[in-house]
Amino acid sequence: MGIGALCRGLLEKRGAVAIDKELFAFGNYIDKDLATGRYISAGEALSLSAVYRAIGLLSDSVATLPIMIYRRTEDGEGKEKDRRHVLWPLLRHRANPLQNSIEFFHTMMIHLLLKGNFYAQIVRNGVGDITELMTLHPDRVLPKLVDLNQGVSIIYQVTLASGQIVFPQDQIFH
Repeated sequence: MGIGALCRGLLEKRGAVAIDKELFAFGNYIDKDLATGRYISAGEALSLSAVYRAIGLLSDSVATLPIMIYRRTEDGEGKEKDRRHVLWPLLRHRANPLQNSIEFFHTMMIHLLLKGNFYAQIVRNGVGDITELMTLHPDRVLPKLVDLNQGVSIIYQVTLASGQIVFPQDQIFH
């Protein structure tokens, strides 16, 4: 077993990529080796212990930082924690049914470091409150600028096994 497979196995056992088993797809190239002119995939980069360790340190550190949501005090001079904010339970405890907040932020950092982007679907209830932030793999999301009557907007084309779905800008955390 190579170091890349070992690293992937360790991350999966720790639950760091609980819903994102395709994070280490070898088909997505992250950088070009200037010496050889050959592209290096995220999987190949992770096979280097220094890269794996750096990504692990950064993603672990960010994922365990305390997340606070504040609101301005009535006098407008100060701030106080807002534990009643609709995002408080998502960012502090469980982002979605498959990931707690630490796993969510860990996955976010891994995607940012290896793929350069992070996307999550914003799921709302019937009232419009945000109830979940579902991680989307960056390789499966294509942001596009579209010209609407009110001006330019971004849509996100997401490829799933069942087909493609287009999300408007307000339904994707990017």
